[in-house]
Amino acid sequence: MPSPSTVRNSLVILLFLGIVLSQCQKKQDQPEQTPASSQTQTTPIQQELTLDTAKVAQYIQQQVENLLIGEKVILSGDSVFSRKVLPQLYQNRSFRPAWLDTAYAATLLKAIASADQEGLMKEEYHYTALTSLKKQLDQQETDSASILAQFDILLTDGILKYGNHLLNGKILPKDYISTWNYKERMVGDTIVDAFQKAMHARTIVKELDNLKPDMRIYTFFKEKLVQFHTLAQGDTLPNIPEVTTSIRPKTSQPAIALIKDRLRFWGYLPARTDTAREYYDDSLLVAVKQFQAMHALEADGVIGKTTIREMNTPVKDRIDQIRINLERLRWVASSLSDRYMIVNIAAFELYLFEQRKLLWSTNVMTGAVTTSTPIFKSQISYLVFNPTWTVPTSIVNSSIIPGIKRDASYLAKNHYTLVSYSGKTVSAESINRSTISARNFPYSVVQTPGSHNALGKVKFMFPNQYAIYLHDTPSKHLFTKTDRAFSHGCIRVQDPLKLAQILLADTLNWSAGKIQQVVGEGTTKTVFLKNKLDIMIMYWTTGMDASGYIKFYKDIYKRDPELLKALNQFT
Repeated sequence: MPSPSTVRNSLVILLFLGIVLSQCQKKQDQPEQTPASSQTQTTPIQQELTLDTAKVAQYIQQQVENLLIGEKVILSGDSVFSRKVLPQLYQNRSFRPAWLDTAYAATLLKAIASADQEGLMKEEYHYTALTSLKKQLDQQETDSASILAQFDILLTDGILKYGNHLLNGKILPKDYISTWNYKERMVGDTIVDAFQKAMHARTIVKELDNLKPDMRIYTFFKEKLVQFHTLAQGDTLPNIPEVTTSIRPKTSQPAIALIKDRLRFWGYLPARTDTAREYYDDSLLVAVKQFQAMHALEADGVIGKTTIREMNTPVKDRIDQIRINLERLRWVASSLSDRYMIVNIAAFELYLFEQRKLLWSTNVMTGAVTTSTPIFKSQISYLVFNPTWTVPTSIVNSSIIPGIKRDASYLAKNHYTLVSYSGKTVSAESINRSTISARNFPYSVVQTPGSHNALGKVKFMFPNQYAIYLHDTPSKHLFTKTDRAFSHGCIRVQDPLKLAQILLADTLNWSAGKIQQVVGEGTTKTVFLKNKLDIMIMYWTTGMDASGYIKFYKDIYKRDPELLKALNQFT
């Protein structure tokens, strides 16, 4: 397992501040409002400031200088995160405290408290330490200058760290995904000035909001996170006992009463109105099918061990699942273009977006557990109709060579041809079947175009080092399966010709009729897109259904646990 290193290079911290600068340049923001009463009252913190501001600045200077020489600074039990931006901020203001207005400081503290609503932990941004320090200041305890300085530094640091996590995510994807190839965003040298402008304009809270992913699904997950936190407070129902035989409609048994209670708890059944508590009626059938569909199960209404296990899943586990995928969304939010495609491996689905709105979607098959589909970003640049298929070496060794040794007509039956390394076609009859092996097979195996071809009628190409692409498949029957992790890594598309039609809509003379004509001719033809399309192959174990329910997918590659562990650790 990779080390759970999640701290960005100090330059990455500045990304948050870059947003602030761009917003300040676009328009003059209105200051964030604080309660009217706080503007006329003198608070304990403000009284202390008037007495010994120099002492506060002296303490801040001492801590900043410790940071600059590489020492670890711990204040009120919390380590300071920002080692470059924070020192520059305080140096530029001669180490004077930044948050003299206690009412505004309270507004910022409230913003940090809202980190829980993003699936993050407010304690990581010094919330507990800050509330404790504020309480001490309000009580006029001794050495208020030291306490105020600690409060000021930790509040600044908490804002910087929270902003960084909102923009980039808390976890560094490369620590957990070896194929991750999203580029880090670079920043300039004017970031500290930008943050200072936001401080003076009092637009910090607004800029934090601007850093949150502008994605409908992100907002949806946040809404569900609140809903599930509320559910957790009333999660007192007993678990449904395991069944030895599946429960079917029009039957009666005691477990059905508990199943109805669980489905009401999860929101799939209305308030209790039935009289036959232990009878599997039509309304329960509808609810069970909907529950199964939202939990990546076959929606047949038959209640077996898997369905009961999903019904018994603790609310806390679902909360964690939502938090994990909020983090995954933060990883990609800043990389979205006006038009892009997302393949969600865990959902076995493909989505095409335009102007941040879902334009079209279809089902896909992805890599099996042992031949998993990698996570990366690229651009679809061209399509190939009636493609040939050059069989990967792994499949040649595991399937083709044994097939040839077993049956002299194996290649012909499966429409394979042999091609030498010099590019010449080799007759199957010319090879010695008894001596070929993985070490002694100097050929490529190519499957001819046609209905038999493993890539079907079209493939969609995008550059990558893993030989991964989208393609049609002759094995259409597999799309009826709920779990569709069948491939050797490539992505099989359920409706590839419709996808081709959408992608070629802005390309001259490529109508649906033209596509059908070319496919019918059977000749291999390559067509380049007029505009390349961003494609992001992702792995999200929660999703959004049009009915308003959240969808929970199986963690087929078992990647959620290590991310949850990292998400729950302080950096």
